Amino acid sequence: MDVEVAIDGRTSVLNRVDPSATAPARGDTGIVNGYIFPEGTIPPGDNGFDLDAPEKVGDWVAVNIRGALPAPRNAAVTYYFAMPDLETAGLITQGFNSHRFPGSIPVAHAIVGGTGVFSGETGEVIEEVIGKNKTGAFNLRYHIKIKKQAPK
Repeated sequence: MDVEVAIDGRTSVLNRVDPSATAPARGDTGIVNGYIFPEGTIPPGDNGFDLDAPEKVGDWVAVNIRGALPAPRNAAVTYYFAMPDLETAGLITQGFNSHRFPGSIPVAHAIVGGTGVFSGETGEVIEEVIGKNKTGAFNLRYHIKIKKQAPK
């Protein structure tokens, strides 16, 4: 299953370890929300995609901690995919990211659990940057590979 996410840059909040710092530092934490769309909804490139488009099928949340590894994979992230909500169908993934545009490197994240119909799922999710949207934040494509189907 593939899905696309438009990150809503208007929701991004960064909590700095050193409040007086002007550059990212190890231990800074952040959170940002986005919207999940069916595969093929978001065109590639820095195109000003309107993330308020009606085709969205769920919500996405990213919690990250900066400086976990040397650049380019310097943030440890947990992603929450709510499709349409975490009670009905949600996946939780963890891994490292390197969001750059252009030139992003696809990254594998572990599926660490799920809720609703995804309860008990394992596997991995490959994340790739496909562009930027009207908020200036990234658009991402996720290739979700379920390895262990949960008993129903």
